[in-house]
Amino acid sequence: MGFGTIEDSPFRNLFVLKNAQSRRVSSWDRTGGNRDWISIGPRETATLLDAPGSGCVTHFYWTMIGNDPHDLRRAVIRMFWDGQDTPSVEAPLGDFFGAPNCIVPVFASPLMTINKGMGVSFGFNCYFPMPFNRGARITLENEGGTPIARTSRPLFLRHYKSRTRLLAVREGQERGA
Repeated sequence: MGFGTIEDSPFRNLFVLKNAQSRRVSSWDRTGGNRDWISIGPRETATLLDAPGSGCVTHFYWTMIGNDPHDLRRAVIRMFWDGQDTPSVEAPLGDFFGAPNCIVPVFASPLMTINKGMGVSFGFNCYFPMPFNRGARITLENEGGTPIARTSRPLFLRHYKSRTRLLAVREGQERGA
């Protein structure tokens, strides 16, 4: 399989230096132990990401270990970009990851995957690039009456070292999108 020139290759930017730093935000155990998860009480909201500056979320992984499958509907994810008061994304967590109506399919696609874990656990992956210019905030609200326990969520993102203008984000804002 040939691409002709390097400009035609999907790997053309692989060796280009970026003015960015890769980061990971996770639910790690702050005591040094092995409690690598968070619990969200009834009617509580957890902040999963609060990132200043410009950057791009590149991978969002989520798992819920041993929880009620209905928690996929009770947990509502909200994503705010660039200081917005109204979320750009607001959906039940299961719907966001492609598991609507609390039914978890196992599938793989270039931008979303759901992997079967052990027992009733699943690994939800989102690879949609989510760029931001002035900051990103992602929250998860438990709209149910019981706790959502043992959830973990590493988020992978790229923070730009200088105020990098993300053209696609700027153009969308100017069009009122």
